[in-house]
Amino acid sequence: MKFENYEQFATHYDRISNRTDANDYIKNLQNKHMLGMGSDKKPSKLSMAKAAFYDIYPEIKNDTAMSKRIFEALYINTTPGLRVNLGDNGQGDIFNYRDIFTEYMPAMIQRGIKQDAHGHLIDILVQKSVFKDKYKLWQDDHLSIAQQLYSRYRVIDTKGTEALVYTTKELNDNLVDIQDVKDAIPYFMLYFDKKKGTTIEVIPSDPRLKGKNQIDTVQLMNTQVKTNDEDATMWIAFRRDRNSKGLEAVIMGGNYEEGNYDVVGRPEIKQEKFVRPRRPKEVTRQPFIVPDDVAWKIIKDAKSYFYFEAENDFYEAGAEFLHGTRKFARRMGVYDVMGEGKYAGDYTIAGQDTLKTKMQNYINKYGEKVEDAVTGKTKYKYTSKNAKYLFNWKSIPKWLVEFAEPRQFEFEHIIAPFWEKHGDKSEPDFEKAWNLHITENTYNWRDRWWNEMWQDWADVISPPEVQNPLSASY
Repeated sequence: MKFENYEQFATHYDRISNRTDANDYIKNLQNKHMLGMGSDKKPSKLSMAKAAFYDIYPEIKNDTAMSKRIFEALYINTTPGLRVNLGDNGQGDIFNYRDIFTEYMPAMIQRGIKQDAHGHLIDILVQKSVFKDKYKLWQDDHLSIAQQLYSRYRVIDTKGTEALVYTTKELNDNLVDIQDVKDAIPYFMLYFDKKKGTTIEVIPSDPRLKGKNQIDTVQLMNTQVKTNDEDATMWIAFRRDRNSKGLEAVIMGGNYEEGNYDVVGRPEIKQEKFVRPRRPKEVTRQPFIVPDDVAWKIIKDAKSYFYFEAENDFYEAGAEFLHGTRKFARRMGVYDVMGEGKYAGDYTIAGQDTLKTKMQNYINKYGEKVEDAVTGKTKYKYTSKNAKYLFNWKSIPKWLVEFAEPRQFEFEHIIAPFWEKHGDKSEPDFEKAWNLHITENTYNWRDRWWNEMWQDWADVISPPEVQNPLSASY
């Protein structure tokens, strides 16, 4: 595909990225036309570098100067026969590429031909001195350029074989930051609920370790892991599944601190259901892969927990208690208890707005009615025209959630959907629905799930842990 200038390329990319099948379309464009997949013809290194440019363009397009320089190096000022030999320019280059691939390059492009494509892109940018002078890098070399290209990616180490990578665009689109994702990682295990007839079974990588039952299997795996190191342990980690459709849970074993560990098994999802009376149960199994859309929902639900709890204190959410107390007093023939009679229907405590009144005020202040393009129904969308914020946060930091007014995340993910569903309820029933939502949708990790799901082998395989979130440039 040819472009006469950067503006044509930018228009082309915006057009294809707005397609309903954008991800699949762009992936097919890269694989078929730039990386030569499915073809006997070997792709040129310049073509592979263009595929890498498509990977990073969504993250760098707002930096027009950078993206334009890269475009011109690949499409305008091309040099026929440009020598690009990945890691073949001496021992120094080999070490440079090793560092780039292990420390700077996002994990989603750390495999096979994609990795080579990005290596060729970096090589071309170095040879053409694309960033020299303009970005004032310490050196116009491979490592410096890799840091510049991948600085917009955010990385989380779940102590697996590869890190999880999120782009700043993904985070901004979902109104969260990388710390929110880190906090939510353990909750990914909540994707499958035992109460719905689903159980998790441990499948060892070595079939010889499969025991008589689950406890026996886990103990055999644990013994094997500790064969050469008594300090070795097992834990759950997440990684992108090979089709990039979600996050796969794996069981790691070894000594993480010493860097000696590997995948030793996988949790598998087993579901049993009755088909007919007196017939064997129908059993289905599947890998433990959390689809991306479900993972984002869990991240948002986990983040929402803090706001739901902060607004659930007695002074703002006491209507249900007052209502019950007054009802009991009437039954006992006692009146004017806690406001019954003179203040019936007034549920304020210590002059505080009730939970429902508070949410209604937020709806009026920050809500703008719009028509949903998909359903055609009217819904509330966040508007900041009445906001007087000191800091322009997209969500409230946890340490300030008790005092700050809602931002876009709290309004669009919590307040507006809850109001649209329960806004017509009475004060006590509104609070009852708020409490029920906390119970059903914002999970308590240990109380609700851990003890039920892992039971006897919970002490042997640890829940998911994460190291400090990192950007792709250290």
